[in-house]
Amino acid sequence: MRTAFLVKRANFYRLYAPVVDEALRQGWEVECWHDYSQPRKGQKGYNFPAVESVPSFVHGKPRFRRYYGSRELRGLLQQNSTDAVVSLTPPSSELGDEFRPSSAKWLMLQHALSNFIAYGCEGFLSSDGVGLYSDYWTELVLEYFREKQLIPAGDQTERKIEKKALAVGFPEMEASRLVDPGEVRHRLGIPGDKPVVVFLPYSYGFGLSSFRATHPDQERSRWDQLSYILRQCWTDLNVVKAVRAFCDRNGAHLIVKARLKRPTPIYTKALADTHLYDESVYPATILEVLSIASLCIGFYSTTVHEAAYLGIPYLCIRPTDKDVRGDRALQRIFMDRTHCSFDFPGVSVVLEVPEVIQRLPRESLAEFRMDAQARAAYVERFLGCDDGRSSTRVLEEIRRLKH
Repeated sequence: MRTAFLVKRANFYRLYAPVVDEALRQGWEVECWHDYSQPRKGQKGYNFPAVESVPSFVHGKPRFRRYYGSRELRGLLQQNSTDAVVSLTPPSSELGDEFRPSSAKWLMLQHALSNFIAYGCEGFLSSDGVGLYSDYWTELVLEYFREKQLIPAGDQTERKIEKKALAVGFPEMEASRLVDPGEVRHRLGIPGDKPVVVFLPYSYGFGLSSFRATHPDQERSRWDQLSYILRQCWTDLNVVKAVRAFCDRNGAHLIVKARLKRPTPIYTKALADTHLYDESVYPATILEVLSIASLCIGFYSTTVHEAAYLGIPYLCIRPTDKDVRGDRALQRIFMDRTHCSFDFPGVSVVLEVPEVIQRLPRESLAEFRMDAQARAAYVERFLGCDDGRSSTRVLEEIRRLKH
């Protein structure tokens, strides 16, 4: 079987690598197609998909190709040089209206919430299959599309989406088998008996871009904008101080794990014991630090899924209503406490910002415990399974689609 993986950013290997490795192990012909039309500068320039940045694989080495944008991608597909394409994006986004269908099947893998929010129904309908973590995500996706009025009443769109949705599990987590917690502690200089708290800073950044994203289509005076930015920074500083005080109270080492596209504020770096960006994609840096963590803290980060898989309790900090991103449909479906993956007793808890600032410095690390039964229920609902065979299921679905 010949399979091509579309690489638009270097960190796509965080999700692809376990599947690539399993395909190599099974003797598949694997190619990784790197999109060299991506920006080399700017906010995401550091993630340019240079072939030289490819991680090492356990079971061999795929073939690499460079292409420049949709036109050359269409040309590659029309050569019929591959049986299947694995992507984090749908063909409707990558190929445009000019594309003439090829014989290759297109499997889009779930990447947190991006597939649903960015591409809507068309992302599912234009793909041959969509590899979701679990069947529950199909329910959430359909509910989100209904809320957004993307599904016409009375037609067959829902049924078509259900047929395209394939529960395969969470392939990325198979990379955790490559992590040696003892080696991670040694490399970071953290004693073996010292508890570790991983903190994910407020990921939306600060400044005018953050203000405009939080208040779209609203005209505000410069004073309003400055006031908002100062309030946001002051609030964030107090949250970070509360996390630091919590670590001091519990004798914990504080690791701040951030993303380079949103540089960490100076005060957050100053209060961290260890500060990291993405040093590795296979295994991912986040998997390395979670392997030694007693608790992970973040702001509606989908790292909650990785933490739950690894049995690490998660504390989700909920910003104020004015600062929560996303439209009402996204907030209700994916952030509402009744069925979201962030508030799940025994696995993840949500606290408002004022609660974190006031309560966290007095809390014990023992208050945040992972309940084994709750974790099993969480994995079944949101992640499908943790049997280490998700990559195998992806390949099985590719075979099924092709035949």
